Amino acid sequence: MAILRSILAGLALIASLPLQAATEVITLDFRLGEHLLPVAQSVIGNQGTVTAHENQLIVNAPPEAIAGLRDVLRQLDKEPRRLLISVDTQDRSARTHSDYRTLDDATTADMGQADQPPPTQGRSIRYQTQGNDGGIRRIQTLEGQPVMIQTGQVIPLESTTTDAYGRPQRETRYQPLVNGFQATAQVIGNRVEVTLETRRDSLAGQQTNRIETRDSSTRVSGNLGEWISVAEVDEEADSRQVSGSRRYSTEGPRNLSLRLKVDILQ
Repeated sequence: MAILRSILAGLALIASLPLQAATEVITLDFRLGEHLLPVAQSVIGNQGTVTAHENQLIVNAPPEAIAGLRDVLRQLDKEPRRLLISVDTQDRSARTHSDYRTLDDATTADMGQADQPPPTQGRSIRYQTQGNDGGIRRIQTLEGQPVMIQTGQVIPLESTTTDAYGRPQRETRYQPLVNGFQATAQVIGNRVEVTLETRRDSLAGQQTNRIETRDSSTRVSGNLGEWISVAEVDEEADSRQVSGSRRYSTEGPRNLSLRLKVDILQ
């Protein structure tokens, strides 16, 4: 009788224990694991843990919780949709000048060979990614595919060399200074998450032709079809001495306001 009571007590103890956690690797077909990681962690909650590696999610949780996560992932892990990203860059100083060009014009005409200088030799030229409706630019892309938005200048950099007879020669090459960002959008439900990789080029200092590049990364989110504020950037007036006696400037400060919007194209 005592043995029977011990067996019944053991069975009761086993029944009261929580379900054994299992570890499973869920392979995604279209998405990266890091993009769906926040959703997966929300579904699992405090029942277990979820980590991401490339296109996989590694889940340690009770089987029932993992099954529920798989149901959610079936709705989200779908073929990338075509998106329309609108970028609104407003120059609050509202300056215009004759050297303002599109990116295509600048790259074909102003970044030529040193022996074929552009007509505006010795002057810095601003350019931007081609846009519509003033400061609004629209780019079509696939979900998860990065797109690049650029503004900047093409500046003359001068150097002195010697020819075969030892005589000094002055050469001019045209260097793009790029300011812009790369945007990658991921849609989850009726919300969108955008990862921004920014780049800003500048001369390293006075009397130098060395270009200094600064990179940074940030992530913003919001509702589909609604404007998302990203940042405001103040560009201070900058004038530097380029090699030789010629000077250039960025033509004064600019106060830039940046926001973006993501829509799904049917």
